[in-house]
Amino acid sequence: MKHNVRYRVEYFGLKLFIFCIKYSPLFFRPFFRKIMLGVFSIAGKRYGRLVDSNVDIAFPDLSIAEKILLKKNIYNHFSSIFIDDLYLFGGKNPDKIIGNIQIEGMEHIRGVLKKGRGAILFSAHFGNWELIPFILSRELGHKIFSIGRKMDNPLTEEIVKRFRAYMGSELIYKEGSLRKIIRVTENNGLVYLLVDQNTITREGVKVKFFGREVVAVTTVPQLYLKKGIPIIPLFVTYDNSFVTLRIGKEIDYKSGDDFNTDLIMLTQNCMSRIEGMIRKYPAHWFWFHDRWKPRKPSKKE
Repeated sequence: MKHNVRYRVEYFGLKLFIFCIKYSPLFFRPFFRKIMLGVFSIAGKRYGRLVDSNVDIAFPDLSIAEKILLKKNIYNHFSSIFIDDLYLFGGKNPDKIIGNIQIEGMEHIRGVLKKGRGAILFSAHFGNWELIPFILSRELGHKIFSIGRKMDNPLTEEIVKRFRAYMGSELIYKEGSLRKIIRVTENNGLVYLLVDQNTITREGVKVKFFGREVVAVTTVPQLYLKKGIPIIPLFVTYDNSFVTLRIGKEIDYKSGDDFNTDLIMLTQNCMSRIEGMIRKYPAHWFWFHDRWKPRKPSKKE
């Protein structure tokens, strides 16, 4: 009953918020961003401590003043992109919300598509990751298949699903997704997924992330090593008023004689690319994940 009440409150609150944004002019955006900052403040005790802890791990040499400024920039960044995404979902003119989008490296994706090989595109909860399918689907003229999990709140699941469809994603749920990923790429499709979250030890390998050991998911490296599916890193960055989709080159990893070693090395390669982007744009990463929390083995391990 407690969950049922909370789910309903979240659902109707989200629907009301989306309704207000959908029928509000764009000059209301600063007002809604302040509301989101207020939401962060309300949830600040729990998540604020987590952000502080994560920033301390990643950037131990920052002064107290620098950490306070970074935390402020993190909250401002995610308040802004959340509202912008809802304005897009509400059917507002994208050019007036996110301006002219610059794309760097689109030739890398077009190159694998010309070969008929499809590709796996990987990123992180960084910048505005929901914009990646939005940009690519409009640039390429077809949907991007995105990997995700169902929301904890079943009432909001349908809203999120419709949002992702509007943003250009054909959603594939994480459970049992490997066969679907292989089928999509065999048909020269593009699969997009985020690989920066924590996972249980039997579903990942141990690598270094900002100098500390973490367990990282191996879906992308395994499909590359076992099936030869091309993998391409990409990230959305915000530089003042400029939004840039940065698409990296197809990763070229030379396999050795030991699969487990290759799996660890390629997973580390992917995580190091994510770390490099976070170091350049620290306010862009979703520091609200408990990324360095040790995960207990599952009962099946």
